[in-house]
Amino acid sequence: MKDPALLEATASEPLSLQEEYEMQEHWRDDADKCTFIVLDRDAATSAGSTDPITGLPLIGDVNLFLNDSERPDAAEIEIMIAEKAARRLGRAREAVEMMLCWAHRQLALRRVTAKIGEGNSDLTKHHS
Repeated sequence: MKDPALLEATASEPLSLQEEYEMQEHWRDDADKCTFIVLDRDAATSAGSTDPITGLPLIGDVNLFLNDSERPDAAEIEIMIAEKAARRLGRAREAVEMMLCWAHRQLALRRVTAKIGEGNSDLTKHHS
């Protein structure tokens, strides 16, 4: 991820390819993080694919951080739609709704928080 605006919006630091791979391994093995990859399902329809998942382009991710040992029913959620063409189409909302439904059923979460940066104009105008 090299886009400065995306790095700022996600409070991320630029990483080398090797660091990206190491981060993926760390997240895969961490018990306090859950990640759903967001795919563009409309791309398969336009490409005429019959397989519902294979070949779909990655457009972002949604994450849960289970970092409050005193509140095992609480988590922080984060969403990123990296592909500009996929933004403002309801995909972030849908991904968050799916993650929340899964977390409620599978993890018995009752409380979820999200941090929205002041400079994130896409979200602050909806939640101010």
